Amino acid sequence: PVCALGVFGAPAGRGEVGGFGGVKLPAKGEVPPPPPTVGVDLRHIAHDPFAAHFEEEDRGPVVADVKVDAPDDELPPIAKELRIPKSLERGLRALGIDPAHADGADIMLGLLRMFGYTVTEQALPGSYLAIKDGQSTYVFADTHEPGEALEVEETVIRKFLADFSTSGADRGLLLSEKYAPFSIHEIENRQPKVRFITRERIQRFIDTMALG
Repeated sequence: PVCALGVFGAPAGRGEVGGFGGVKLPAKGEVPPPPPTVGVDLRHIAHDPFAAHFEEEDRGPVVADVKVDAPDDELPPIAKELRIPKSLERGLRALGIDPAHADGADIMLGLLRMFGYTVTEQALPGSYLAIKDGQSTYVFADTHEPGEALEVEETVIRKFLADFSTSGADRGLLLSEKYAPFSIHEIENRQPKVRFITRERIQRFIDTMALG
């Protein structure tokens, strides 16, 4: 129970009841913050690569980084291409994500959680709401199935933009282990609160997090 002095205590014992512990609250009636997440917790660091990706006001024109030597038939597992530092790998495994078998979107969602974002799955399949420091980010995870296109399809991009605009979120983020069509650069230049993390960008994000 919380008493008028702003202290949380737990009673114990039979007959004459005493207490075995308590904790002083930040303010009367205010519950203290939850303990850190299990595993690697990066929420305390100043550099947040996810937020920085949106806040680069003077970045100038986006340089095209679409991979031009994509295979003609099928995408290999993203895990075979990524170099994930041991510290981040341990954090992902603590969240139940095996980097050796997870897809790109699952890895990035796990990293969001490690950086202190509260990630909540939404009603629309593949959609999430990530919140940190009062900022909300609408996240859509575009999955790849064998036989599908190797690039994020324009219909998926249009739906993502439409769903973001009606979500009420401050920012929009599309995650995919597919390659990006060139059109995303124009979209990002035109809409600074929308970003795409696609196959050719995932490693760069991981490297930024490791340096952070």
